[in-house]
Amino acid sequence: MKSGGVRLAAADTDRLRSSRRTLVDKLRTADAHKIRQWARDRLRDAGTRAAWHAARLRLLAYEALPLRGRLPPGSLAITATRQFFRDDRLQLKLFAQHGPIFKLFWTSGDLKICIVGLQYARELLNRHRSCLRVVAGDLTSLVPGDYLRVMSPEIHPRYRGVFVGALRSDLIAGQEAQVRRIVRTELDALAAAGDGQEALAKRLHDALDRISIRVLSLIVLGIEPDAAAFPALEAGYRRLGPDGHVAPIGPEQRAAYHAIRAVVLQRVAAVRQGDGAEYGDSVLRRLARNSAQEIDETIVGNAIYMVERGRHDVRDLLRWVVKHLSDHPAFVAELRSACATPGGGGPLSEACVQETLRLEQAELLLRKAIAPFTLEGYYIPEGSWVCALLRESHRDPACFPEPDRYRPQRFLERTYTLNEYAPFGFGEHQCIGRTLNLRAGAVFVEELATRYDWTVVSDGPRVFGPFHWKPSASFAIDLRRRA
Repeated sequence: MKSGGVRLAAADTDRLRSSRRTLVDKLRTADAHKIRQWARDRLRDAGTRAAWHAARLRLLAYEALPLRGRLPPGSLAITATRQFFRDDRLQLKLFAQHGPIFKLFWTSGDLKICIVGLQYARELLNRHRSCLRVVAGDLTSLVPGDYLRVMSPEIHPRYRGVFVGALRSDLIAGQEAQVRRIVRTELDALAAAGDGQEALAKRLHDALDRISIRVLSLIVLGIEPDAAAFPALEAGYRRLGPDGHVAPIGPEQRAAYHAIRAVVLQRVAAVRQGDGAEYGDSVLRRLARNSAQEIDETIVGNAIYMVERGRHDVRDLLRWVVKHLSDHPAFVAELRSACATPGGGGPLSEACVQETLRLEQAELLLRKAIAPFTLEGYYIPEGSWVCALLRESHRDPACFPEPDRYRPQRFLERTYTLNEYAPFGFGEHQCIGRTLNLRAGAVFVEELATRYDWTVVSDGPRVFGPFHWKPSASFAIDLRRRA
């Protein structure tokens, strides 16, 4: 027994030593992998910084020796770019300093040419249309014809016409009761949430996110939140844009897209076979019921990405709506009084959305220079970004007296031309969801103002990222149902 015990102890010791050696080998391997990864990251960062500085030095050299023409006024300093992310009024200050055309050197290593003044920007972008291209991320690996906003001129008019015909104002009006139900459900759940400022900030963000994805899924795809297919659809969209904005196409996005596509094609087939009578009216249903309309992969992809791109914009717009209503209780009281009269709240609630778009969210139209050209005597190099600054243009005191003041009533006092107010862009790439955004936003305003009271429990300075200025991440409200 004793010798057997010794042998057993020796065997245990050998196994322990073997396990220890294996663990040490794994740690060495892991450390080596981490070191290699760290080295790759440092080299990549160094290469990016070197390329950025090289691009800036080239522009500085060109500015010193303008061989083809002078660049627009403005600084190429790194500090100017850094200041942009801290000061949401920087471009207004640069406009006051340099005039309606000025430059910045952007974090991407590209020259950014800014234009202030809607009529001025429309004329210039129109005049140099052949040298400019809309850029909004490449979806061609999923959507053959790409997204409407960046589609080639050869096919854009046809596809745009298809969606404009389906997304008429009667579609939104017919779904208004369902939109109100979605808004109430989410706001009721938010009102029932517990305390805690950090939790309330996230709950507000998530509630508005759910409202946006549910409303757009209803209007575009005809899928209501209580439909059997909705959980899979919503999970697909969470994977398609997990970081809260439209993500570049990777393996996760590809898998999520095809899961959503399967749901969409099932709906199209059901409507075309005549057994989809229980589905509500939607863009997809209108297209599927037209037997002459081919539902190709570009149409399917654009319908999917209308929800994906739109849900982030709508959510952030609703956050600004809540923020401005919170800051202006006198307007909330006026809105409640107007809503007490049948049909009286509609115009004012829509004006609230329009004023929010004027002050926030609608920030710029972006074009990429695919060839060098001259803009009002200034040389614009190929690869530069050319931006029509909407947010700054919407602060023209000639059109909007007291331009920094939140006053939705101004939209009831007069109408504005595209040369004065263009939050949805202009030209052939103007957003086709204008009516949907305004009406859905107005419904949200009416429901929030008339059915709930709230107080701000946490706030902070506005932040930029990834595409817009937003309310503080800590912005939170304590929401309660009105008696």
